[in-house]
Amino acid sequence: MSLQQFNNEKLNLEILAEEAAEVIQIKSKIIRFGINDYHPKNKMPNREKLGQEIGHFIEMVNLLVGNGTVSKESIARGINHKTEKLKKWYCNE
Repeated sequence: MSLQQFNNEKLNLEILAEEAAEVIQIKSKIIRFGINDYHPKNKMPNREKLGQEIGHFIEMVNLLVGNGTVSKESIARGINHKTEKLKKWYCNE
């Protein structure tokens, strides 16, 4: 499939938000139950589920870049900005 098939900016942003929420949800389950715990129905470990949800989120980011909603350059600036913040936070421990 080509990116053109997924060129609905509003829908893409909605799905991005949904994926972000799913990352947050599994993060909360990991904090509550542990990284090595698993879902009782499907037996998927929390560690695997976290990776899966991050992958879903990254794919939506890739789609937004591919469709021109955001640029790789703005993402790179955001990454650099976050790295600088993390240096400050971790140095204060």
